[in-house]
Amino acid sequence: MAKNTISSSFRGIDVDQYGEDVYKDDEAAAGDPSSPGPDETEINNLLVQGKHVEALKVALAKAPYNTKQQAVKDRAMQSILRIMTGIKSSDVDAALQSMPNLDHIDTLMKYIYRGFEYPQHSLMLLNWHEKVFAIGGVGSVVRVLTDKRRL
Repeated sequence: MAKNTISSSFRGIDVDQYGEDVYKDDEAAAGDPSSPGPDETEINNLLVQGKHVEALKVALAKAPYNTKQQAVKDRAMQSILRIMTGIKSSDVDAALQSMPNLDHIDTLMKYIYRGFEYPQHSLMLLNWHEKVFAIGGVGSVVRVLTDKRRL
């Protein structure tokens, strides 16, 4: 015979907390809310000194995940595009190998996908995508496409 299942004590997790009416935005989970995007002056100083890879690392580390201001996200995207166009195609592999962790690779992949909104950069972005995909693999693409946080 079947047991009486009216009691919910057998549940190990409260599934009612995940109802549609109890949704909470997860934007506060990542990043520093006090820094809305990369510092333009720091990036410009690094670019003037010819340190494009360092500028890319700084811009990726301070990606504006926590802001809802589209202008901040657009400025960060323009900075990334400016940095990426400044790196020679022969130096892209070395730049990607110097990334500190896989989170930077995933963030760069997000910027690459967002950069396809600008058709004039498509060829450059396809070259970057090929090299980033070689490092991050399919997992990086899946993480980027399924992440709710937008840049």
